[in-house]
Amino acid sequence: MSDAWVSFLPGPVPVHPEVSRAFAGPAISHRSAAFHAQMGEVKRRLCDLVVLPNVQILVGSGTLANDAVGAQLSLLPGRGLVLSNGEFGERLIEQAGRFGLAFTPLRSEWGEPLPLDEASQTVEPIEWIWAVHCETSTGVLNDLPRLADLARERGAKLCVDAISSVGNAAVDLSGAWLATATSGKGLAAYPGLGLVFHHDEIAPSPRLPRYLDLGLWAREGGVPFTASSNLLAALERALEIRGAQETQCARLAADLRPRIERLGFSCLAPVESAAPWVLTLLPPAGTNAFVLGERLEAAGFLLSYRSGYLVRRNWLQICLMGEHEASAIGRLVDVLAGWLDTDFVQLPFDLELHQLDRNRQREVDLVVKQAVGRGGVVESGDGDGSGLSRGQAEDQLAAPVRGAVDVVVDRDAVDER
Repeated sequence: MSDAWVSFLPGPVPVHPEVSRAFAGPAISHRSAAFHAQMGEVKRRLCDLVVLPNVQILVGSGTLANDAVGAQLSLLPGRGLVLSNGEFGERLIEQAGRFGLAFTPLRSEWGEPLPLDEASQTVEPIEWIWAVHCETSTGVLNDLPRLADLARERGAKLCVDAISSVGNAAVDLSGAWLATATSGKGLAAYPGLGLVFHHDEIAPSPRLPRYLDLGLWAREGGVPFTASSNLLAALERALEIRGAQETQCARLAADLRPRIERLGFSCLAPVESAAPWVLTLLPPAGTNAFVLGERLEAAGFLLSYRSGYLVRRNWLQICLMGEHEASAIGRLVDVLAGWLDTDFVQLPFDLELHQLDRNRQREVDLVVKQAVGRGGVVESGDGDGSGLSRGQAEDQLAAPVRGAVDVVVDRDAVDER
């Protein structure tokens, strides 16, 4: 990546020079006393940050951390609920299906709050609830206290994907049984460490793959396998300096939204439910978000616009995770203001691509149902099943459409997960 580029991606995020220096230090053995001491200090800081007593630090992405949660849930009896109001809720549904969990998915429209009222009214007994705190795809910050209250009322264990919220704001996960985060988003270090917090002590289970067995990690002091001292050192330094970064990002985010809206963009998430550090933008009428993203990239600004779920909806995102400066945000706004006054990006959005979500829902549902025959075990409220997430089904159907407009989409190209 060029040093001249300014990144507003959801991951990897810009890091402080001191974090870069810590990462560049000499590698040390994961069996050394120095490494174990450093691991203990990082775990202490992380637990204090989210108000949970235990954390395991896995070498991998946030998806790996969520897989470790799915593995633990596979050991529980009974059914659960998976709540979704965006792409990453859909991925939890997919991951639950891959583990063969018995559960009911409950969905809200993208950009709307989680269906917590519906969840509270379900009559079946539930053992666990799994949901996303900050839904990165839409910029919605879901109601964590209400989620915790719902779990308590139902006598269920709460699992929280807090990957895009931890580090970006104060997050109290004390009501969660399991929760996940990652090094390369709000904590403003490098990607590569998946964090799994747990409320209770966990025993090893011979039923689980070794790498996903949180009890094994706990029994071995958090270092059962090879680990990266460089990634750990970078995370430690990021945690040491994070207070000032969090305050700065909150201030910048509060200023950015009204400036962007004055240019004619609409923010998908209403102010009252928005995560200020993720702006999912609907561009002005007639503006092609993908073309706009490409032109901004050529001008030195990296925004999130290549993921399949963004392309299909003509959305793009500005994310303020990590280290950012007000001057860079000002330059971005100035460039956008100049371009939107011209026909530079006024290319029509492909109608066939846009109407995939609206007019081909039956085809999507058919693809989802076909997954049952390939081992899917998810049951929805109306008896449909899926071992495939709705986003994946849509990607299968969208492929020929994207080819027709000569757009190559990697749905995870700019997201650490």
